[in-house]
Amino acid sequence: AWEDAYYNWIRPHKALRMEIEGDPKRRWKQQTPAIAAKLTDHIWNVKELLFMVSAPHHSSKNNLQHIKG
Repeated sequence: AWEDAYYNWIRPHKALRMEIEGDPKRRWKQQTPAIAAKLTDHIWNVKELLFMVSAPHHSSKNNLQHIKG
């Protein structure tokens, strides 16, 4: 799960970068999948990822009832 979060929120992907026009110093704007999906507006750092609040799983109790039959 951590590697998925790193892949989507922290690691810029070359295939997702956007060309910047009119800036001679920078040619590309780096993006992560989360930026491309418009879930965030910046590349996260590890500290931000560690403090991210995750959504609770709604299925844990229901799954146990389903398994018990």
